[in-house]
Amino acid sequence: MHPVDQLFEKMKSVEPYPSGVMPLSGRIPGLAFFPGGYGLWGKDIHQAPPPFPVGGVMVVAHNFDCETGFDRSLEAKSERSTSPTWGPLTKLLLDAGINLDSCFFTNAYMGLKAGNKPQGEFPGSRDPQFVQRCASFLLQQIQEQNPKLILVLGLKATSVLASLSHDLEAWRHVDSLNALYSLDRQGRSPVALVRVGNMKQSVRIALLTHPCNRHINAKGRCYREIEGPDAEVAILRDLMAMKVQR
Repeated sequence: MHPVDQLFEKMKSVEPYPSGVMPLSGRIPGLAFFPGGYGLWGKDIHQAPPPFPVGGVMVVAHNFDCETGFDRSLEAKSERSTSPTWGPLTKLLLDAGINLDSCFFTNAYMGLKAGNKPQGEFPGSRDPQFVQRCASFLLQQIQEQNPKLILVLGLKATSVLASLSHDLEAWRHVDSLNALYSLDRQGRSPVALVRVGNMKQSVRIALLTHPCNRHINAKGRCYREIEGPDAEVAILRDLMAMKVQR
């Protein structure tokens, strides 16, 4: 069984879904973040899924979509590679020299936002027990992939990942862009040596602005002497090149 098929089976551990969160009614056969689809670049609807990128890069977004958005992608059999998320994200990864085939694209929260509005607060984030179940399942995903680098997209997924590591204590209350920019000034937005859960290996983790608004929100970022969107590219290049004892 493919590792992502195993993750689909293990995803039952996040149930029951709280009010405002719906289970997925199917699986997008083409390109799609997990759990909407396989979360693998190059997923062809006519072929078996690509190999799972063990030791590669994990990209963690907030939640997959709303019901109507998922239904559209399910009918189209793929998310659009030029969407407001996929387009800027793939450009950023390629600019940083990251092979898209080495990535597993997933979400901190499982399930769909009920209704037709994907923006705004994810209802499941208000249920502490559901949040804990999703955090535990995210840890299972990390253990399965054993990534060398984890990229967190936007601020809404930050607290879920931070709950899995004492090394990310400074991330626990990053809920605004100003808080993110403050982390930049402290040198804590990329973290090179992170122990996640009870894993023995360390992992590199970077907090990025969400691709949808990166052209605006990344203007306030700084890393070393680099400012703006180029700072995020530099963060990724440095973390990828860094030799970390695992």
